[in-house]
Amino acid sequence: MYRVHPAGFLTTWHMQTIFRRRRLGGAYLARSVRGVLIAMTLTACSSSDAPRRESARGDGRQSSGVSLTDSTATDSASGVATAPIGALATSGVNVDSAVASMLACPRDGNWHVCSLEQRFSQAGLRVLAIDSAVEIPGMSAPTRAWQIGGQRLRVAFFASEGEARQAMAGMDSARAVPAGSTSSPWLGRATLLHNANVVAVLIGGTERAIERASNALLAGPPQPAPK
Repeated sequence: MYRVHPAGFLTTWHMQTIFRRRRLGGAYLARSVRGVLIAMTLTACSSSDAPRRESARGDGRQSSGVSLTDSTATDSASGVATAPIGALATSGVNVDSAVASMLACPRDGNWHVCSLEQRFSQAGLRVLAIDSAVEIPGMSAPTRAWQIGGQRLRVAFFASEGEARQAMAGMDSARAVPAGSTSSPWLGRATLLHNANVVAVLIGGTERAIERASNALLAGPPQPAPK
């Protein structure tokens, strides 16, 4: 089990702070995200040097440095896979390219595949896209799926918030199936979520894991910058 320092993540609080200061527009976002990414890289580098410094002393004490790896770490409290804090430092990711990728994703008040994946990444959750065709019973909108540690997430993307709200009204929120349905396709606990233009079903997971994934989605999509 790898120990991962929480300071290495783009936490939901950090990203909400960045996106909520929309009155300064895209330039502020670019500077803010670039600064956080650089800080993550420096933190990872300094942490990875700590074990070597302890070892060089030769005094037999165990290093207190953070263990870094490119493999997926796991949150012991929730069982949710999280991104390693050394990812930027070891993968050669260009900070400006990462910022450009975030800014290229539409900020129109609706969820898109790119903004959803970015939000989960910013919350410290490692998401893996599932390419197979999926659906949510009762939803007619295009649907995508992701693996989040031991959970699966299905998200139906509607053209507008109104369409998503209308579809949500026909669902049994306790069972995440169409109202009146006598059967359920879900293997395990299903949590029905609605935010902006999406309706999502989160399948499986502990209370902590469900809370983390739900908070990332319910924080809302990126909003347009003021003109």
